[in-house]
Amino acid sequence: MKRFKYILIILLAFSLMLFVGCGKDKEPKEEIKKTVFNVVEVPESYNQEYEYDEFKLEYLKIKLIYEDSTEEIIPVTEDMIDEKDLAKLTKAGSPRITINYKDEFQLTYVVKLIDSADLDKNLNKDGKYNAVVKAIRSNDRINFYIEPKDAVAALSFAYTFDSSIMQVSDGSLNAELKGVGNVEIDGNKIKFAYSEMDTLLNKETLLFSVKLTGDFRTSNLRVDDSFNNVVYGYDSALAATVELTEILYHASIK
Repeated sequence: MKRFKYILIILLAFSLMLFVGCGKDKEPKEEIKKTVFNVVEVPESYNQEYEYDEFKLEYLKIKLIYEDSTEEIIPVTEDMIDEKDLAKLTKAGSPRITINYKDEFQLTYVVKLIDSADLDKNLNKDGKYNAVVKAIRSNDRINFYIEPKDAVAALSFAYTFDSSIMQVSDGSLNAELKGVGNVEIDGNKIKFAYSEMDTLLNKETLLFSVKLTGDFRTSNLRVDDSFNNVVYGYDSALAATVELTEILYHASIK
C-alpha cells in the first residue's frame, strides 16, 4: 500500500511539472524592439499637391529604416511638428516644415498647398483653345461647364472615373439651357450631348450636373477619348456649322 502511495505521489509531481512547463510556453514572448537607423520622406506624398482647405497631416508620409534593413511607412502626426510649422499648413503656398521623429531624426519637407479654384481659371488666356470644357466639384456634385472662345452650336463628350472609388448619379441639365440635351451615366462613364439652335456664346455656361459619392480626389476623373468628343461652332466665313479643333477638356483636381 505504501508503495502504491509512493508511485501516486511521483505521478502527481510529474504531472505538475508538465503543467507548469506548458504554462510557460503559453506566456507571450517579449516583443523585440527594433532600432531606427534613418528616417526619410516618401516621395509620393512629398511631391504631391494638396488643396490647403482639405489638407490633412496624415497625407504626408515618412519611412523608418531600421538597423536590420527593414522599412516601415508611417503618417506624419502633430507631435512631430511644432506649432509654428503647423500654422503654415492652413493657407496656400509652399511652406517649409521640419519633421521631428522622437527627437532623434529631423527632416525638412516643402509642402505644396494650392487653392485649386485658381487652377480652374484662365485656362485659355492665350486663346489657344476654341473651347474649354470643365468638370468642377461643388460640394457633393460635379458641375460641367463650357467656356467657348466664340459661339458653339452643339457638343458631346464623356468623362470616365474609377467607379470603385467614386460613384455618380442624378444627372440633371441646366434648366436655363434652351436646346435639347441628354445626360447618361453608364457604369464608369458620364455621357453628355447637347444641341441648340441659339448657339452658346463666348462665356462660361453650366451645362449639367451630377451627384457624387466617394472619393473625388483619387477617382481619376478624366475625359474619355474613346467617346466621340466633339464641339461644333458656327463659321461665319462659311456660313455653316463646323467641328472645332483644339478643345481642352479639364477636370478639376479639387
